[in-house]
Amino acid sequence: MVGQVLGRYKIVEEIGAGGMGVVFRARDERLGRDLALKLLSQGALRDEASRKRFRNEALMLSRLNHPSIQVIHDFDTQDGLDFLVSELVPGVTLNEKLRAGPLSEKHVVDLGLQLAQGLVAAHAAGVLHRDLKPANLRVTPDGRLKILDFGLATLSQDALSVLSTTTSVSEAPGGIGGTVPYMSPEQLLGEKLDDRSDIYAAGAVLYEMSTGRMAFPETVPTRLTNSILHQPPASPRSLSRKVSAELERMILKCLEKDPELRYQSAKELASDLKRLSLGGQTTGSAVMLPVGRKSHRLLNVLAGAIAVIIVIGLISVTMLRRKNTAANSSGPLQFEQITNFTDSASEPALSPDGKMVGFIRGADAMGSSANEGQVWIKLLPNGDPVQLTHSALRKNSVTFSPDGSRVAYTQLNARFQWDTWGVPVLGGEPSQLLPNASGLTWIAPDRMMFSEVRPGEGVHMGIVTSGPSRADETVVYWPTAVTNMAHYSALSPDGKWALVVEMDGTGWLPCRVVPFDGSGAMRVVGPLHGACTAAKWSPDGKWMYFSSNAGGGFHLWRQEFPDGNPEQLTNGVTEEQGIAVSADGKSLITAVGIRESTVWIHNRSGDRQITSEGFSYLPTLSRDANTVYYMKQTGSSRSYVSGELWATDVASGRQDRVLPGYVIAHYDISRDGRMLVFAVAGEGNTGIWIAPLDHRSAPRQLTSGGEYRAFFTPEGDIIYMTNKEPRHLYRMKSDGSENVPVMSDPILHLMSVSPDGEWAAMMVPSGHGEDVSVIAYSLHGRKPALICNTCIGGFGPARMNAPLASWSPDGQYLYISLQFFAIESQKTLVVPLKPASAPPLLTPQPDVKEQYFASLPGARLINEKDVFPGPDVSTYAFYRQSSRTNLYRLRLP
Repeated sequence: MVGQVLGRYKIVEEIGAGGMGVVFRARDERLGRDLALKLLSQGALRDEASRKRFRNEALMLSRLNHPSIQVIHDFDTQDGLDFLVSELVPGVTLNEKLRAGPLSEKHVVDLGLQLAQGLVAAHAAGVLHRDLKPANLRVTPDGRLKILDFGLATLSQDALSVLSTTTSVSEAPGGIGGTVPYMSPEQLLGEKLDDRSDIYAAGAVLYEMSTGRMAFPETVPTRLTNSILHQPPASPRSLSRKVSAELERMILKCLEKDPELRYQSAKELASDLKRLSLGGQTTGSAVMLPVGRKSHRLLNVLAGAIAVIIVIGLISVTMLRRKNTAANSSGPLQFEQITNFTDSASEPALSPDGKMVGFIRGADAMGSSANEGQVWIKLLPNGDPVQLTHSALRKNSVTFSPDGSRVAYTQLNARFQWDTWGVPVLGGEPSQLLPNASGLTWIAPDRMMFSEVRPGEGVHMGIVTSGPSRADETVVYWPTAVTNMAHYSALSPDGKWALVVEMDGTGWLPCRVVPFDGSGAMRVVGPLHGACTAAKWSPDGKWMYFSSNAGGGFHLWRQEFPDGNPEQLTNGVTEEQGIAVSADGKSLITAVGIRESTVWIHNRSGDRQITSEGFSYLPTLSRDANTVYYMKQTGSSRSYVSGELWATDVASGRQDRVLPGYVIAHYDISRDGRMLVFAVAGEGNTGIWIAPLDHRSAPRQLTSGGEYRAFFTPEGDIIYMTNKEPRHLYRMKSDGSENVPVMSDPILHLMSVSPDGEWAAMMVPSGHGEDVSVIAYSLHGRKPALICNTCIGGFGPARMNAPLASWSPDGQYLYISLQFFAIESQKTLVVPLKPASAPPLLTPQPDVKEQYFASLPGARLINEKDVFPGPDVSTYAFYRQSSRTNLYRLRLP
């Protein structure tokens, strides 16, 4: 089957087999992603009726998208072959994990709780698993449990009857041997099944995790079936004294022969496991669900992918207390889910009548200034989401026109130009409303406030107002630094003040408020050192609301105007971004979710995951590919890029901090692998530092002006970018001496330096309006080479990604991340370079497509967007980053 194509899925390799079929890794040719394709065994679906029933179950499961359930993407039949396409889940099966022996009780309860929560979601949708067993449970490298193969185990009575004639369970056909020890008595007897049959199987799994053996370990089928039907299992505590009495009680309750004596629902089991995990006594009562929702509606919420994390308690909310008010609110804030997507919904905006929410749906990255995705709308509370746009360009800042008939949004084109577009809410072709305008809001029916880039100054962006013709434009606020971008603004209800959201070259700044008429000074509001990405007013102008990362992730804050203190509204492991305040001021809508990032390496043996904890990114391979260096985000800096530097030994998996106590924004390793140059992130001691990797001497600070990008040359010199306006390219010795400019023209961003020290890839102002270009500048006086003038360049928050252009360690290949071109590609281009030659021009004509890049001489495409070269083209590091966010309404006290 390898190499064959079923539908749009190309089979890459076989990765498993079982009684219900063979599992392959397959490539979705349309969306460019790897998935699991299960080719069902002949006869698994005996006729069209069973095929229809399974198709219906697959459809229901595809809507679940719960963190503990393998996502179902497709089900189809081709040439008589039935196949199911689902999420490709990394890690090992629980069966493999248990080969090393029983798990600790803490681990058992953690995995058991995830299993129970997954069953809650499935049962709420009317789907039974019917074949829960360790082989159908997968544990990811970061400890998450995924339930596999829902709906695949409707075994026939004919198959079950074979058990009576076999002498060993291992001889049972069709995978029954692995299934029977976990089957409930009613399933074994062929009776009608309900949720409690899956609960029995879950108990059998809990038993095995706790004791290291099955509840009924008999190998002779007749004895096995007799034990399941008539004999009690051995006490788990008789097999392992490490099992607590409370956990034993729960396991044995799951394994009751009579379904009426078991837990009556998965939510009861989840409740007891949750209490046990918190150190309390279990009572068997139902899971505590959020206030103000009917139970059947909450079960649907639990079915959402990220909703269960947010609603059940992984978001802890601080208490709000109004100043000088006796009637304090003492309960947690209430969240009501609005969307339920498997990817991300962000940038919420409410229509003037409050009946509709607009947003961007796609691969959202929290803290980004422009997201990959499309503009959608949804009627509140329960309308179906509707997609309004289809362009590949990045977008942000959704808003409604005063009459509610159009949605306006910012679109970032391939020339790094920020324009405002509009689309009718009833559908139709988008059209440009205003060029060089972003973050647009209407402040009157015929007047708008928005951000624009000052012509000839690269990315210098300020706040202005104008009418539709732009003839009467007035300035509200303009940052002093030419590399600062005031992206968003909000006018106070009385028309006297404007909130401003601004970034500089290193990160998002704290929010500020300025007089709308320009008559006074700017002042900081919200968390003093926070990275603020959104700011809005309450309808009465008494409160300012912010989304800000003041340490620990992006969360919601508020501050009484004009001189109150910032108050944090939310905290916890989820993050919240974007704010749309309701017209009555009683609630706001925000995007709530989680971010993940894992480092991997690829070589001739395939992909291998290196990290499974924390948000890990920006890897670098050592010259021999035996060590992977990477950053692990700390959340303690407002910088776009910040974290601790770690190293993992590829062979042993051992992980070590490289620079304990330092939070860095960038790093580079010398060609001989002995020295490290890095930039420190934060408020103090920022600048370029150098340190030996063997720790024989302490790190030394070379500059102190906030510089945040630096690279070694082959000679050991350091090429870096200044942070003072205007920014320039400099060179210095490794001891900080001979610090001299390399070029006289200003630059916007330094991406990389070639290993021979000849070229520096950078983003520069093009000199034509607000356009920018990416060039390779010769460090030895050769003519600069234009790489592209229709790409974004990886400036600002995009520094979290791989650079647009980087060289292989031997200088023979150039790696180009196509995510920075407006062609809707998430791949990396690798092109060979001639010795001592300049990088090629990659966009000789406008509107090129991915096929153009693939057709370049010697080119190859890697199906990852953030690739970091290794010692040869078949070896490289990469990281996979994802955000899962949905919109929630937050009821304010």
